[in-house]
Amino acid sequence: MRSFVNLLLVAGALYVALAGFALARSRSAVSRFYALTNLLAAVWAITYYFELTSARLDDKILWLQVKLVFIVFIPPAWLAMVCAFVGRGRWLRRWIWGLVLLVPLLTVPVALTTRHHDLFRHHFAIDHSLGIGVLVYQWGPWARGVAAVSHLLGAGSLVVLVWGWRGASPVRRRQLGAMFLAYLIPGLIDASFVLGLSPIPGLNLSMFSLLVTSWLWVWVIFGYATFDLVPLARGVLLDSLPSMVVVVDDAGRLADLNEAAAARLGVSPRRALGRKVTDVVPAAWRPHFAPPAEAAGPRAAEPVAIDDGESTTWYERVATPIRDGERSLGTLFYLRDVTDRVRAERAAREIERLREERRLLQQQALLLRDLHDGIGGITANIGLLAALGEKAGTVEAKDGILARIARLAAEGGAEVDTPAFLSRG
Repeated sequence: MRSFVNLLLVAGALYVALAGFALARSRSAVSRFYALTNLLAAVWAITYYFELTSARLDDKILWLQVKLVFIVFIPPAWLAMVCAFVGRGRWLRRWIWGLVLLVPLLTVPVALTTRHHDLFRHHFAIDHSLGIGVLVYQWGPWARGVAAVSHLLGAGSLVVLVWGWRGASPVRRRQLGAMFLAYLIPGLIDASFVLGLSPIPGLNLSMFSLLVTSWLWVWVIFGYATFDLVPLARGVLLDSLPSMVVVVDDAGRLADLNEAAAARLGVSPRRALGRKVTDVVPAAWRPHFAPPAEAAGPRAAEPVAIDDGESTTWYERVATPIRDGERSLGTLFYLRDVTDRVRAERAAREIERLREERRLLQQQALLLRDLHDGIGGITANIGLLAALGEKAGTVEAKDGILARIARLAAEGGAEVDTPAFLSRG
């Protein structure tokens, strides 16, 4: 039994190592609360080791007091980590934090003075039946109340994990499932200890289950790179993009979208993820989230117009298939707002059209002026010669003037019959 108790030190050391690893890889809220939870669990394991291995009753009670001061903060830390992990850290507002921490904070002085009252643990004794000294005691009303609140917070954490399961990716679901088991296993064993159903009276076997849950955490962290910087940076990058990024799986369900896409589609990621595109996306957008006919590679950018009834917005759309080897998983859609560019191009084309019309009008005006100058000159000369003919005294003079008028008329007729003149008309 003593060698089995030594495993508590192994669990404690492993939890300290996991906390240090999380803080070294990331400074996010998830990693900070995760590290805090692991450090509290490490204190639980180490203090319980010294409680079991100490020989004197006073020493056992002292280690019990130290243990109780720290472990009452494990459920709040775990709840905070879970909320941050599923992206709902804002649920824990200040007044909620006050309620969550009220009982643990009040428990600290009660635990430190447990020898002087019967509210917490009392009537201590040592049981040597297992070959080690197990500290046994009776439960006071405050101790049972603290246990109830702790398990209520633990149940709340499990509910949050189940809530985060909806719409999560397969990898994310495996992470959530491992976290669920990592808390459920010791939680159930601790509940049996509180209710007096432990197979070994006085021995809280949930501490030994920490060995199992610690390895679950190793699997979650190293198997899925939970605290790697690259996935975190990728999420920050996508949400900082002004363009829309939408992922639709092969079943037509909305798998992911960034903040810009959620805002422009007018959907809530929490309610939309995991549901059919046709059920959550506005009708004007639905045709543009259909997978390409040929999913061999990224499609060239194509313009799409979205008419919301008040105005038309233009986007440049790129559809990129997502594949796992030969298996198609879905499509990533990237839509960049190019409305300003389209409007500028249309304005430039309109200006060019007006310039061309103006040039043609100017050419027509020049042609009309040339026409007016040529025919008008001939007409004026004929009128002048006619006036001279009336004043001519001899028949020969009049015949000469008539001949000149005939030549000018012939020249005017020839001018009118030319292709250039006819094309002007």
